[in-house]
Amino acid sequence: MTVSDEQFRSFVERHQRHHRIAAVEDNQDMVESYIMVDPQGRFFQNSPCGAGYQYSQPILDVGVAKAFEQVSFDADRFVARYAGEAGGAA
Repeated sequence: MTVSDEQFRSFVERHQRHHRIAAVEDNQDMVESYIMVDPQGRFFQNSPCGAGYQYSQPILDVGVAKAFEQVSFDADRFVARYAGEAGGAA
């Protein structure tokens, strides 16, 4: 199941009245911009080319720093999500 860009824009427009509580992100906004841990205790990241996920070794086996080095993370994209919010980056 996929949603076209047009369907996504239409949904966002229909729900504009909720802009204060809704964070609108398309797939590209989300790629490599979240820090996620799976049930096996590994960092994981969605692949920028849509080819699934990339996983680190388990955090408890190799430590946080080494596991985090094994996945891609875009700190600028992460910070941009909160730019302009009260208490967030400006």
